[in-house]
Amino acid sequence: MSDDPTPTSQPAAQPATPGAPEEASRLPLILIVGAALVAGAAGVALRQGSDPAPGTPAALARAEELMTQGEELARRPDAGVKSAVEVLADAHRLAPDDPRTNLAYGRALVLLDRFPEALPPLNRARELAPDDADGHLLAGMALTGVQRFDDALAALERARALRPDDPQVHYFLAVAAYGAEDFEAILAHLDALAGKAPDSPQTLQLRYTALRVLGRRVEALEPLRRLAALSPRDVRLRRDLQDAEVEVLGWAAAVEEAGRAAAAEGADALALYLHARLLAQHPRTAPEARPLYERAAAREPGFAWALAGLAVELMRDGEHDAARERLREALELDPTLAEAVLALAKLEHAAGRLDDARGHHDRLAQAGYQAAAREGVLACLLDGGRHDDALAFARGVLPQGAPADHPARWLEAHALARAGRADEAAAIARAIVDATPEAARWRARAAAGRGRRAAGRRADARAALDDALHEAPKGSRPGPNLLLWAGVSRAQEDVEGARARWRQGADTGEERNPEGLYTWACRRLLGEATRDHVLAAARIGGVQDHNDAWFVEGLALELAGHGEEARAAYLKAREATRAAEAPGRLIDEALERLGE
Repeated sequence: MSDDPTPTSQPAAQPATPGAPEEASRLPLILIVGAALVAGAAGVALRQGSDPAPGTPAALARAEELMTQGEELARRPDAGVKSAVEVLADAHRLAPDDPRTNLAYGRALVLLDRFPEALPPLNRARELAPDDADGHLLAGMALTGVQRFDDALAALERARALRPDDPQVHYFLAVAAYGAEDFEAILAHLDALAGKAPDSPQTLQLRYTALRVLGRRVEALEPLRRLAALSPRDVRLRRDLQDAEVEVLGWAAAVEEAGRAAAAEGADALALYLHARLLAQHPRTAPEARPLYERAAAREPGFAWALAGLAVELMRDGEHDAARERLREALELDPTLAEAVLALAKLEHAAGRLDDARGHHDRLAQAGYQAAAREGVLACLLDGGRHDDALAFARGVLPQGAPADHPARWLEAHALARAGRADEAAAIARAIVDATPEAARWRARAAAGRGRRAAGRRADARAALDDALHEAPKGSRPGPNLLLWAGVSRAQEDVEGARARWRQGADTGEERNPEGLYTWACRRLLGEATRDHVLAAARIGGVQDHNDAWFVEGLALELAGHGEEARAAYLKAREATRAAEAPGRLIDEALERLGE
C-alpha cells in the first residue's frame, strides 16, 4: 500500500493522469484560470470605444468619472481590483447600455474569480459591441470558470476570429479544451500559442497533462522537466518528475540517476530525500532508505518532507512512538503536508485510536485529497462497529444527481458489505459496472469482484474477476493484484487455472509497491519466491498489507500439503486482519478446511 494519499479501492476516474494522486493529477480548473488571470489577463486593455449609450447627461458624465477612478484604483498596489470593482459597478449602473462600462465591470469580476456575476455584463458587452474581441475573450474565461465549456469554446473561437494572433485567446482556448477533456485540442491551441508568448508554468502544466492522458509519456517528460526547472525547490513537482522518469526510463535507471545526484558534492536535502523515496519503494533496497531520510533531515532541519519520509520508515520498523513524534514535527513545519497527515491517520488507526484517525482524515479532506479521506473515515466508522453511521456517511458524500458510476458509490457498496448486506452491495456494484463506459468497465468489474471476494462469495468473485480479465482492452495490462485474487478465487476448484493467473501476475515484473507485493505473492504461490520476499514487500505497504502476506503464505503452504504450517500462517493472517476486513472471510474458510 502506497504512502501517498491516493485512492486504492476505487477504479480510477477517466480520464486521469496515470500514476498521480487523485487531486494532484490535474490542476483544478479555477486555479488554472485564476493563476493565468493574475499573470496575464491584465493585458486585456480597457479601450475607449464608441460614444456612451443614450442616458441622462449627468449620469453619463458621472459614469465617465467613475470609469477613470476605477481604472486608477485597479492599477494602485494599495487598492487593486477589489477596491475598483464597486466603483466600476456604479459606473455600470449609471450607464448600463455602454459597452465600456459592461466590459470594465465584467473584467473586474473575472479577475476576482466572481464568474457567475461577470456573465451578465460581459454578455451585454458582447451584444453592444460584437466586434470587440475583449468581450468574447472575457466571456470565454468566465464561462470556463463556471464549467460551461462548450459555450466558453464558442465565445473564445469568436475572439480568435477577431484577433487570430492574440496569445491570450489561444491560451484560454487550451484551458477550455482542458475542461472539455479534449486533449488533442489542448495541444493544438498550445502549438498555436508557441512563439507568440513565452511558456508559463500554466502552459507547461497543460501540455504535460494532455500528453500524459494521450499516452505520450516520453514527450510529456520535456514540459515536466522545464516546469521543474522553473521551481527547483517544489518538492511535489520534483516527485512528479521522478515518477514520470521511472515510467519512461525504468526504476533502476531512475534510482541510479537519483543516487548520483545524492552523492554529488554539496548535494542538498532534497536530493537525498528523492533518492531515499525511490529506494523505499522496493523490498530489496527499502532498508537503505531510512539512513538517507535521516541524513536529509539532519542536513536541513526544517525539511518537513524528509521528516515525513523518515516517520514512514519508523512505522515500518514498528517504532510507532518515534514515528508519531516525527510526523508531528513535520506538520508543525508544514500543516498542509498531506503525506504526513495520511501517515499519522494510519498510525492512529492501527493503534485503535479511531477518533484521532478520523480527525486526521477530515484534515486530509480539507487539503483536497477527498477520495483518500473518505475511504479513511469510512474505515474508522466500520472498524469501530458503527455500521449505520458508516452507511449514512457513504451516502452523504455522494453529490446530488451523481451518475450511477460515480466513484463515491463504491463507498456505499463497501459499507453495505461490511454490514453483512451482501446482496444490496452486489446490486450497487452491478449498477456501477453497467453505467461505466465500456473502455473502463473491466476496472469496475474487477472492483466488484474484489467486493464479492471480501464478502466470501467466491463463485461470484471468480466470475467477475474472470470477466474483468477478459474485457481488459488490448494494451491495458492487468496488474498483479487483480491476477493474484483471480487465481485465489479458483484455487480450491481449479488449481491449474489458478496457477495460470499467478503466472501472469508473476510475469508482470512489477516489484515495487503498491503492486509489488502482489507480484511477489504470485511468485510465492508458484514456488518462485520465499515467505521473506513477500513479507519484505508487505513491510513497505505497512500494517494493512500484512494480512494479505500471511494469507498468501498460508495458501502456499496449504497447496504444498503442509497443513499445520499453513494453519499457523492463516492464524497470523487473522491476527493482522481488522474486523470484517478482506481477506477475513477467505481466512476463516481456510481454517475451516484445515479443521479449526
